[in-house]
Amino acid sequence: MKKALTLISLFISLTAYSQSQFEEKIVLGTTGYNEGVAAVETSSGHYIVLGSVYNGGNNFNFSLTELDQNGNTIQSILGSNVTAVPLAMNITNTDEILVTGYYRASTTDNDIFIAKFTPDLNLIWFKRYGVTGGNDYGNSIFQLNNDKYVLTGTTAISGAAKPSITYLDTAGTILSEFHLNTNQFASPYYKASYLGDGRFSFNRLANLTCIVDTNNTILTNPSTGMGIFSIDSYKDFDGNTVIMSAGDFGGPTGGSLVVTRFDSTLSTVLMNKKYKLSGNNLNGIKITTDYQVGYGNYVIAANAESLSSGYTSALFFKIDQSGLVYWVNKYLPTGSAQSKFNSFIKTSDGGYLLTGSEGSASSTNIFVVKTDSAGMSCNMSTIALTNTTVTQISATPHSLNSGTTNVLTQVNNVFNAATNNGSFICTSISSLQENDAIELNVYPNPLNDVLNIEVEKQENYILKVYTATGQQVLNTMFRNKLQLNTNNYATGFYLLRIEDQNGNVQASRKLVKP
Repeated sequence: MKKALTLISLFISLTAYSQSQFEEKIVLGTTGYNEGVAAVETSSGHYIVLGSVYNGGNNFNFSLTELDQNGNTIQSILGSNVTAVPLAMNITNTDEILVTGYYRASTTDNDIFIAKFTPDLNLIWFKRYGVTGGNDYGNSIFQLNNDKYVLTGTTAISGAAKPSITYLDTAGTILSEFHLNTNQFASPYYKASYLGDGRFSFNRLANLTCIVDTNNTILTNPSTGMGIFSIDSYKDFDGNTVIMSAGDFGGPTGGSLVVTRFDSTLSTVLMNKKYKLSGNNLNGIKITTDYQVGYGNYVIAANAESLSSGYTSALFFKIDQSGLVYWVNKYLPTGSAQSKFNSFIKTSDGGYLLTGSEGSASSTNIFVVKTDSAGMSCNMSTIALTNTTVTQISATPHSLNSGTTNVLTQVNNVFNAATNNGSFICTSISSLQENDAIELNVYPNPLNDVLNIEVEKQENYILKVYTATGQQVLNTMFRNKLQLNTNNYATGFYLLRIEDQNGNVQASRKLVKP
């Protein structure tokens, strides 16, 4: 009942809402090189921030910090008795937290770890996987369905680092494992993005992305036209796939970031743009669709690495479907020599939460930035990027092999309550309006088994519903009234859009299924 009331209060206003903006640093333990790795939003509207905490020597571990909607700390926990470096996090449809990365068995042997926590940050299990004597890394993890998780990363097979896909049940038992037959760069950073439609897009591959389905069949190896390696992939609202890549690297003008937009079949390039910032290497981190009206608009987190000082500045920017830059924001707190982003999420209030680090050459802190829908925050500046059209490059396909990953001796990490000695850098609130072009009534919200949709005008409309990650779950036509069966909708947030016959958005609503 308490959870339902919290969700109701979050969505009580359908015509107006506010977006908290804040920047803060989280400090757990002693001074060292600490950074935010990822974040998720729970169904209660709180944020869980995953931190990598390094306090010198071999003292690597990770933290979880729960923040409320305004950035206030609810609780923090910190691992204490094993050497575990976090690389990714995700949340299940029941608000359980999944964390993966690598466990340092020795200086020459890293093993994958996966930890599962309750929504209250109590450890459920901590498991270790890998090949003895080789380096294994967990680089992404997500829930495929109610009883299956998918881990992607790097596994040491026959003495080589291979991109791997591992399917696990909810208890962490390995069901099957496959790997790509390549070891380009011997990369520890191989990882796949889930496109939400039964396809994985494997990145960190030279000059291409490899698309694999859940039956472990390679569908295609689209070239991304960038010359080095792919970084991240996403399927947008209209079914097209966008791939972000590294275009080139180094001086004298610096490296670039490339965004390639394919059609839904990944056979035709619709847009291929290269972005540069003079005097810097521009390193992409993550790309996804934005919240605003119009298909094919994307938001991108990146880091600008100065060719002169080597310091980085955290960037967040938006482009349209043709590659035109809308805005570019830089987030470098006063007194900090550098800042960096590692990931971001879209939040239920229409804004974004970005995580990374800020600090100096000798120490860094976990850095959290909450923005509105335009990337605006209370401590930021704007800069300009240049962009040019680039030509697609050919690529060599990969093959897929089955493999075996060992479940090693159980390792139990101990997590204790920790105190956040950090501070707010700044806070503010922006008020936004949902500008409907039509009179719309949507109820009930939160959802139960049936959702009623009523439009005053007697005209034909298109109804589209998306998950919080941008996956389309419904596309149907109706006249002015519709009863939608939502009984099978999973717990979480949804975006409802009403369009006219020309595809123009007439109204939108944020929904929640408790």
